Amino acid sequence: MPAASLDGPGRAGRSLAAPRHRPAAQPESPLQMPRREQLEQLLAADPDDVFLQYALAMSYATEGDAPEAIRRLDDLVGGNPDYVAAWFQKGQLEAGGGNTAAAQVSLTRGIAAARKTGNAHAEGEMTAFLESLA
Repeated sequence: MPAASLDGPGRAGRSLAAPRHRPAAQPESPLQMPRREQLEQLLAADPDDVFLQYALAMSYATEGDAPEAIRRLDDLVGGNPDYVAAWFQKGQLEAGGGNTAAAQVSLTRGIAAARKTGNAHAEGEMTAFLESLA
């Protein structure tokens, strides 16, 4: 059966069948890259962006690389000790990996950061989690 053609002025005889050649490969756009690669690219352009640092650490955690996530969170809180969410995530990852002592230290520091920044909700969540580790 012949391929369908377009009807209309100046279109007669053009086939709707797929072209026989493939277009040249295009460079990968940021939307086609895996999330972690996108974050790494953005962070390379703005290495001091604390949110990107946090997002990249969480991307490693999501991929199952807890040691790398913890290392990146440790770097983040080293330069930004009031980044409450990073302390909480770091403590959770440490506890999940069986390092209760490190988790307790991270959560204690996170609670102090939450108090300092007035984040009562995070303070309460970290306090409850810390108590569950005892």
